[in-house]
Amino acid sequence: MKNFSFVLLVPLLLMFFSCSSDSEVSNPEMGFMMDAAPAFSSSSGGSTRMQAEVLSSHDPVSKIQVNGSLSIEVEEVEKASRMVRELVLLHDGRITNSDTGDFGQRYANITLLVPSSKFYPIIDEIKKISVLVSNENIYSNDVTEEYIDTGARLSVMKDTENRFSKLLQDTKNIDEAIKVEKELMRIRSEIDSLQGRMNYFVKTTDNSVLNLRMVESVPLTGDRWDAQKSVSDSFRNLVSFSKHVADFFIGVLIFSPVIGVVAAVSYVLYRIAKRFIRRQKG
Repeated sequence: MKNFSFVLLVPLLLMFFSCSSDSEVSNPEMGFMMDAAPAFSSSSGGSTRMQAEVLSSHDPVSKIQVNGSLSIEVEEVEKASRMVRELVLLHDGRITNSDTGDFGQRYANITLLVPSSKFYPIIDEIKKISVLVSNENIYSNDVTEEYIDTGARLSVMKDTENRFSKLLQDTKNIDEAIKVEKELMRIRSEIDSLQGRMNYFVKTTDNSVLNLRMVESVPLTGDRWDAQKSVSDSFRNLVSFSKHVADFFIGVLIFSPVIGVVAAVSYVLYRIAKRFIRRQKG
């Protein structure tokens, strides 16, 4: 009977721990920290950048996801791409995706994953190698409140796990042990989920993604003139023309017997028709 009463206390303990979690998150000090880091999202590079830097410098607990996109024009795409790769490696970042091509204008699309602390310095360095910045979009999201709330829930669930582990050790009845283990498995599953969420916040706030698009600038006078390319194109056209002329004469030579036969037959038919017409007139 004592063991049976012990099992009945399991749901009550869960309710108590859940209430404890709510009270910990809603305490005045925690609420003050949440209010001090309001969430924001903006496509304006200057204002968003200032808000993110100011908030991070005043609140070490703040978790801000900062990402962006940058479109620039460069003199040479290949050279600029090499410089960007060197710059990313210098700042302990890496390139996660790269795409280059030429549809009337050389271009390169590069996705950069860099430490958030180096995000703005890298953007400033990339701008220095550009001829023109056609578009800059920086967007951020403050997840400090959710991070703190998830951390508080994780802490409570870990305490609950410890208490249920002790209860499992004191349980003598097999049926009761199975029920406690079932609840313990559910708690551990919730802990894994919360821990994964915490890891996500840490990863996405410690690192930033920059989608960079570079296109090769076109001079006002049109495409750049390249003497070597011009000579090469002219020679290629000459070879192509000579090939077509040679193909024509080879075709005539091969089909000359057929052409001769057709011409002879046509001539004979012409003479016969001409004689027939003369007889008709005579």
